[in-house]
Amino acid sequence: FGLGDTGAMTPERLRHYLETLPDGVSEIYFHPATALPSVWPAHYRCVDEAAALIDPEAQAIIARRGISIMPFAGLERAA
Repeated sequence: FGLGDTGAMTPERLRHYLETLPDGVSEIYFHPATALPSVWPAHYRCVDEAAALIDPEAQAIIARRGISIMPFAGLERAA
């Protein structure tokens, strides 16, 4: 989820995805950073994406829905 929102995963978008995730394993695509690395295009909102990851409302949705969070590398163990 979020591939079409590359560089623009805002807290609002993340909340929407979290509310609508299907059962099973899903990936939400992010490029979070606290400063814009030079490797990303100038229009990427990496700081907003980092803020989305710590958004209290998103955290509440995660807790309420019982969503497990893991890095991409952890998917092999989850399958």
